[in-house]
Amino acid sequence: MAGVCFTGVVGLAVLGNHGPEYDVQQTMYASREDCLQDWGSEESCPPRGSSTTAYSGPRYYWDPERSRPVVLQADGSERPANAARIGPRGSAIGRTSVVGSFARGGFGHIGRGFSAGRGG
Repeated sequence: MAGVCFTGVVGLAVLGNHGPEYDVQQTMYASREDCLQDWGSEESCPPRGSSTTAYSGPRYYWDPERSRPVVLQADGSERPANAARIGPRGSAIGRTSVVGSFARGGFGHIGRGFSAGRGG
């Protein structure tokens, strides 16, 4: 009986272990050139909707361990933005907003999640 109790407690401890949570940010730009100046790649700077006068950078979080932004892909994967010149507080050129949060799991980064509950 004691073994069953111990297993249940360990299971709850594993399920309750969360890694760090980060703000997910996105920056809006007045021009493609401004976006490219921050992100350095065409794929990171698509036009916003059908507009050719408003551009949005990718959704990302700042990873202090890597000292760089990490882009969150549409398929849920992530990639370090090695060519980016954007800082931990966002862009000096565009308008950066918090658009959600991202939590990395505590054990081998299992349990990633994204929430778009805040921001604009």
